[in-house]
Amino acid sequence: MNAFGNGNAADVLWSDSTYIVATGYVANPNVPYGSWSGDGGNTWSAFATLPAGASTNFSPTASIVTPFRNNAIWAPANSVPSYTTNNGASWTSTNLPALSAVGIDRGYRLVVDRKNPNKVYAYDSGGAAWSNLPGKVYVSTDGGHNFTLSQGSVSANLAPNGWGNTSLAVNPNVEGDLWLADGNAVYHSTNSGTSWTKLSGFATVAASGSTAQLQGASVIALGKAQTGATYSAAIYVVGTRGGVWGIWHSDDGGATWARFNDDAHQYAGIGAMAGDWNTYGRIYFSGTGRGVIYTN
Repeated sequence: MNAFGNGNAADVLWSDSTYIVATGYVANPNVPYGSWSGDGGNTWSAFATLPAGASTNFSPTASIVTPFRNNAIWAPANSVPSYTTNNGASWTSTNLPALSAVGIDRGYRLVVDRKNPNKVYAYDSGGAAWSNLPGKVYVSTDGGHNFTLSQGSVSANLAPNGWGNTSLAVNPNVEGDLWLADGNAVYHSTNSGTSWTKLSGFATVAASGSTAQLQGASVIALGKAQTGATYSAAIYVVGTRGGVWGIWHSDDGGATWARFNDDAHQYAGIGAMAGDWNTYGRIYFSGTGRGVIYTN
């Protein structure tokens, strides 16, 4: 590409890592793109068409996932997600509700159940702390075509927060095992979002000497479990426990936590994070203005 642009979202097919989907835009002028690779990223093909909302919404509050080869669900910013079954030759809108305006960009966050890809989860975080719109989770059992509201997520009274302060992750080792960070706290579901348990210890607090806040839990990621651990994945959370912000790590399904970083390594905040599924204890994350960092 000869112009500056941005990659907004990507996903790899868990059952066949040669299939990848991605979205973003090229700037000056803004031109959106969606693309797919069938050979592990060596070559790429553009989606022939764009779903509703993609041509006018360039914000990174967007998500795309793939449950099966040639299939994708794309949630452009401020838009109802759509799905394709033919590598983007055509798109069909899902039945997810439209997102009301809150003054900043918002979007659905999508994840695929890696054990049962017919299950796709969509998280609406409420858009902003001032929106008074509690977060909600929707569940699809037909590969991301139709969704049903999780009444358990309504009962959990998830906090309203912006896209950048929230996260949703799935444990690929167990069907229906979900983790959610709503900006203030961590929630766990073991039944595909039917019910949610709030974990203790994470809480948003005022930042010392500032009007800003230290979010209780904004990013969550899972990775390879420690040998002999009682839970099948290592859990990493960017958040605040006991008034201390950092990356927190659990090997026992969230029963106990230890801080992963220290005060000398805070990276001006963390916006995205992924756990390594081949090496225990390794994570990858974005520090503000610091590129992509990894550590063991």
